[in-house]
Amino acid sequence: MSGAPPTFQRLLNLAQEGIPLTPRPFAEMGRACGLSEGEALAMMEQAYAEGLVRETSAIFDAAALGYKSTLAAMRVPPERLERAAACVSRHPGVSHNYARDHAYNLWFTLAAPGTANIEMELRRLSEEAGGWPFHSFPTLKRYKIGVRFDLTGNSASSGSSAADAPSPIVLDEETRRAVRALQDDLPRTPRPFAVLAAREAMTEERLIEAARRLAASGAMRRLASVVRHRAAGYVSNVMSAWDVAEHEMDRAGEALAALPSVSHCYRRPSYSDWPYELFAMIHTRSEEATAAVVSEAESAITPRRYLLLRSVREFKKERIRFFRA
Repeated sequence: MSGAPPTFQRLLNLAQEGIPLTPRPFAEMGRACGLSEGEALAMMEQAYAEGLVRETSAIFDAAALGYKSTLAAMRVPPERLERAAACVSRHPGVSHNYARDHAYNLWFTLAAPGTANIEMELRRLSEEAGGWPFHSFPTLKRYKIGVRFDLTGNSASSGSSAADAPSPIVLDEETRRAVRALQDDLPRTPRPFAVLAAREAMTEERLIEAARRLAASGAMRRLASVVRHRAAGYVSNVMSAWDVAEHEMDRAGEALAALPSVSHCYRRPSYSDWPYELFAMIHTRSEEATAAVVSEAESAITPRRYLLLRSVREFKKERIRFFRA
């Protein structure tokens, strides 16, 4: 990325911030970067071709759409990890699935419709994977959410401080159709929303109106490009877990969230063999930079102890597809 033109980097930064909810979004993004619509489209195609962008689609709040979700960690014997991971990845409600360097070595996210019992679903999935011990870590409080990777090289990755989770919204049939349409990868064409709308028997105008309503309610955080972090130069990516005193929890969560290299920060449950309640994802361009962030975090929140869990392997990474069988 260091040799890419500044306009290319700027365009991809904008794509991560959010695609404009207008009939010709690439024309608008192009103007912001001093490019024509055609040039902006060509650069987006280049980003896909080079493997820099994974997809461009809506990022929804699962709870606002009536879904339940949790982070889970499974303790799998290393020789059984491959099979267990394959079983977990097959579940349509699993969006992220990683091997990490810890005794609890298989980490994944699971979402299910609100009518489902997600803890029972997790137990069923654990049995199918081999009956291995697991912990469920639903979000108790979120302090920061929303990863964006600065491709200019001027700063580390960043997220935005998280307000309270949005309330569930009323989901009529048109809104469901809009959610299904907006989950698809945005076509690199002058009028991409017209293409998405046609797939759900909607007009371009009605889809854009629905997208704006979803964004205003907080049910859709944004419609944006997902950049492959390693391709963007962020080669050090660590999930950190922190044990802090109860009376220090919110202060510590806010301090972690304030660090630019932290993209996500949540409070989650603890267990007898897992005392760490604060989780923070750290993304940097080097191990040295990560060590510096961890040192800064340790000074800011004075934890009783902490863990750094690095990804050993990515088994699955995609967005949840809501309202699809």
